[in-house]
Amino acid sequence: SINNYTALGYLEFGTNSSAAVRDRVRVLSGGMYSLRIKYRSPVATVNSIDLYVNGSKVGTPEFVQTENSDGAWRTITQSVNLHAGDNSIELRANVLRETFIWIISL
Repeated sequence: SINNYTALGYLEFGTNSSAAVRDRVRVLSGGMYSLRIKYRSPVATVNSIDLYVNGSKVGTPEFVQTENSDGAWRTITQSVNLHAGDNSIELRANVLRETFIWIISL
């Protein structure tokens, strides 16, 4: 169990090369938005998870290693182009990894 998270719960993003998590975001106006991902990665820096918006790869964020304590959460920000209405946001592993991360929010 992990303490000190600020949402309703957290997700353990697995190490399998097919690991993925998807969410939908609705915006009133299309344009550039800042997507914030709050995570915890106490074992190592993870740079093998791709970010997709509406089915298109827009980047590979670097999840820098955090401290190995319950309160060690970090937030990264990625600029994404969203269209008006519903948008699909997905994180997909691109290789089999030895380490996992926990994600609170997209």
